[in-house]
Amino acid sequence: GRGRQVIACAKSADLVLMVLDAAKEGQINHREILERELELTGMRLNKRPANIAYTPKATGGIKFNSMGIELTQMGDDPEETVKAIL
Repeated sequence: GRGRQVIACAKSADLVLMVLDAAKEGQINHREILERELELTGMRLNKRPANIAYTPKATGGIKFNSMGIELTQMGDDPEETVKAIL
């Protein structure tokens, strides 16, 4: 269906509000399923944003620092991914 469109919209949003059917929550745990799927796409639900910083160098270029966290959703070389985006 429209799963990719919904996830793309959620990734660009500042707030994700899940409205669930309380009558069916006992049968299937929709909240856990939705949270797991969103976290698999790299969204950080109920967590602080990743502490990533870059500073321009005086001689040109940038310096990339991920502040000691493992960047699992940014490919084999996170520094190259950030440079490609910037």
